[in-house]
Amino acid sequence: MQPTSPNSIIWHFPGVKLCRKLHDRPPFLPAARAGWQGLTGIESANGNHQGLAEMTEAGPHGKTKDPVSTAVMARCIDHVNLSVRNLEISVDFYSRLLGIELKEQGENGGTRWCILGAKDRFYVCFFEVRDGSYKPGDIHINHVGFVVDDMDETVRRIHGLGIRLAFNDKPVQWPRSRSAYVVDPDGIAIEFSERFGGGLDP
Repeated sequence: MQPTSPNSIIWHFPGVKLCRKLHDRPPFLPAARAGWQGLTGIESANGNHQGLAEMTEAGPHGKTKDPVSTAVMARCIDHVNLSVRNLEISVDFYSRLLGIELKEQGENGGTRWCILGAKDRFYVCFFEVRDGSYKPGDIHINHVGFVVDDMDETVRRIHGLGIRLAFNDKPVQWPRSRSAYVVDPDGIAIEFSERFGGGLDP
């Protein structure tokens, strides 16, 4: 995988290239808050560019694709990357709540970042945005969901940390499972479900 210019990076697959914009990406996989512009489209082997909206409905030659046979088969979500106002406060909150530890930290263009995680569980990444504000009515992460083995024990431990649950300080009963919700220091909700995917797939 080699960048074709200082501002772009191309991922090569047979007959297709996935194009991403790149500006001062930090030295690890999660996307930087500022600059990493995201997937912009597909460029076929003959150089024709196709937007994502077109690509999702039809293949490079206009034929509808089977979403399973053409999809990238990721095993699970590896990490979530959050923008936070205060790195120290967020690190303290998430490390105590989730039992994860600081793995790596640094600074990129004046923006501090770090990664918390636990081997074979998950990772949570943070970028510090000192003047940022959480805007529920705008584009944002609505909540981050985790699955737990014992809901009652989970609630007991959350209360033991001095944290109250959202929704009257008790779990929410959904049609197939229960979920407990807490809110982090920046207003981002965290869900703990007693069934993976909320029991959508028995």
